[in-house]
Amino acid sequence: MSKIDGRITRRALIKGSMAAAGLALVDISAIASTQQSGAASTTAVKPKPFADLVSRMRGGVIAPGHPRYDAARKIFNDMIDRRPAAIAQCTGAADVMEVI
Repeated sequence: MSKIDGRITRRALIKGSMAAAGLALVDISAIASTQQSGAASTTAVKPKPFADLVSRMRGGVIAPGHPRYDAARKIFNDMIDRRPAAIAQCTGAADVMEVI
């Protein structure tokens, strides 16, 4: 994050916060098929890619089946139900770059 006189700038804080808060690993094709058909879709997740990702991150990755998955996947609007393949809990820009 950018710093001025040892302080984080507002712009850097907002960009970092939005990236960390909104970043989730989602299978784009599953979203597209759900939006077209109107039915819920479940994507099979292979654990190996997430194990590799977790080893390169300071934060964590929450996948379906994890005890905190349901709480972590909820967004502000309860009328929208999203079920991402995994949720990346980024602790900084390096984690965001690893996930992307």
